[in-house]
Amino acid sequence: MNSELFPLKKEPFFRELSFKTFPFVIIYEVFNDGIIIYSDFHTYRDPSKKP
Repeated sequence: MNSELFPLKKEPFFRELSFKTFPFVIIYEVFNDGIIIYSDFHTYRDPSKKP
């Protein structure tokens, strides 16, 4: 899966990957030499707590 297919959601360069079969969103950032995952968020929780 190409990690840059998902749109930029938050500044500076965070992207969000959501799953159709699981209620999670992965918040990550792409660098030249890798990916850093900052958060995984359960979508059934309060959206105001989303990082």
